[in-house]
Amino acid sequence: MESKTNRIKQIRNEISRLSRSGYDIDQITHLREELRSLKVLQTPVKRNATIDDDDKKKKGRKTKAGGKMSPYQVHVGDCRAGKGKYDGQGTKGFEQCVEIWNNLKKNRGD
Repeated sequence: MESKTNRIKQIRNEISRLSRSGYDIDQITHLREELRSLKVLQTPVKRNATIDDDDKKKKGRKTKAGGKMSPYQVHVGDCRAGKGKYDGQGTKGFEQCVEIWNNLKKNRGD
């Protein structure tokens, strides 16, 4: 892998040098094709397949421990699940719940 990286750098430097001075188009074309083939053959570094528990804990949303949900969040959660004051009305889509929230807020005068 190291030799490919060095060869890629050498090719780029050579192309740059030839571009600045009077260059042979066939030589540049050959170098570009070689560079392209080296880049395609180069494989990305793979991450270790095993993930320990610390990495698993870092994924996901970051929330404050024991943080209280806002009234909007409570409303949308209850509305989407068909719970609370929406018990028996069935589940609703997010857009419907937001529209209901906006109407409630408008009627309250907030």
